[in-house]
Amino acid sequence: MIYDHGNMVSFQGLKRGMSTGEIPMSSDGCGEGLYEMDKEQQTFFQKVSDDYGDFIKARASKEELRRRIEPRMGGRVLDIGNGGIRDFFSPMTQQYIGLDFSLSMLRKGNQGVEKVCGDALALPFKKEIFDTLFYRSMLHHLARKKVNETEVRVKQALVEGYHLLEEKGNIMVVEPCISQGLEKIERVCYFLIKIFCRIIHQPEVLLFSAKRLRKMLKDSGYGQISEESIPPRGGNRWHLVSPVIGLPRLKVPFGLLPVRQVVVEAKKHD
Repeated sequence: MIYDHGNMVSFQGLKRGMSTGEIPMSSDGCGEGLYEMDKEQQTFFQKVSDDYGDFIKARASKEELRRRIEPRMGGRVLDIGNGGIRDFFSPMTQQYIGLDFSLSMLRKGNQGVEKVCGDALALPFKKEIFDTLFYRSMLHHLARKKVNETEVRVKQALVEGYHLLEEKGNIMVVEPCISQGLEKIERVCYFLIKIFCRIIHQPEVLLFSAKRLRKMLKDSGYGQISEESIPPRGGNRWHLVSPVIGLPRLKVPFGLLPVRQVVVEAKKHD
C-alpha cells in the first residue's frame, strides 16, 4: 500500500515527529523539500515505469539471486530503490518494505507490497528497526557530475541504511560490477559516459568494482564484508538481456557484457 498527496504510508516505523500521513508528496515524485534526488532522475524513472516490471523479469540472474539472498533475509526487510517490485520471499520475513523515490514506479509495481515513497539519502524511518537492507542495482544511479561526488553520495546512502539496522543486522548490495582495470578507464572517460547517457536521454550512471564497493561499505561502518558473483540464468552466457534501462528493446548476450552481477554482504558492527 502506498499513499499520495497527504494520504498515509502504511508503516509505523517512521521517524519520530513524522507520523503516518506526514510525508509530503509532489506530483511526479515524493518528499519535495525533504529529499535530494534530481528532478531529471524523477522524470526519467517516471518515463520508464511502464516497462520496468518487464525489465526486472528479464534479468539474467534473478533465480540465482533468489537462491542466495532469500536464506539470508531477516524478519524486517527494507528494499531501497526497489521500484515497487518484490522478487525475494522468505518464511523468516514478517515485514517487507519497498522504498523508492519514484511514485510512478511504486504505483505500477507489485500489489500487496508495503511501499514507502522516499529518498535513499534521507530515509524516513526510526533507527535500528530493520534486520536486513537491500540495495539492488540502485547505487550506480546515485551518480553526479563528478566521480568523487558520486562516491560521497553512495557512502551517504550506506550510512543512512546503517542507522536503520538492528545490531548484527545485514546489508546486501547487488550491483553490476566491472573490473578494477575497467573502473580506472571509466573514471578517466566519465565525460564520454555522460555524453552517451545524454544521447539516450538517461541520467548518468557510474559503475563500481567489487573491491570499491567493499571499501565504501567498510568506510560506512560495516564489517564482516563478503562478496559473491552471480552466474547468468542456467549458466547460459548467451542469454539475451537489456544492458541499459533507458533502451529496454536493446538486447545483447549476457556473456558479452563487461560486467558481472555481484552480491556484497556486510554486517552492522556491534
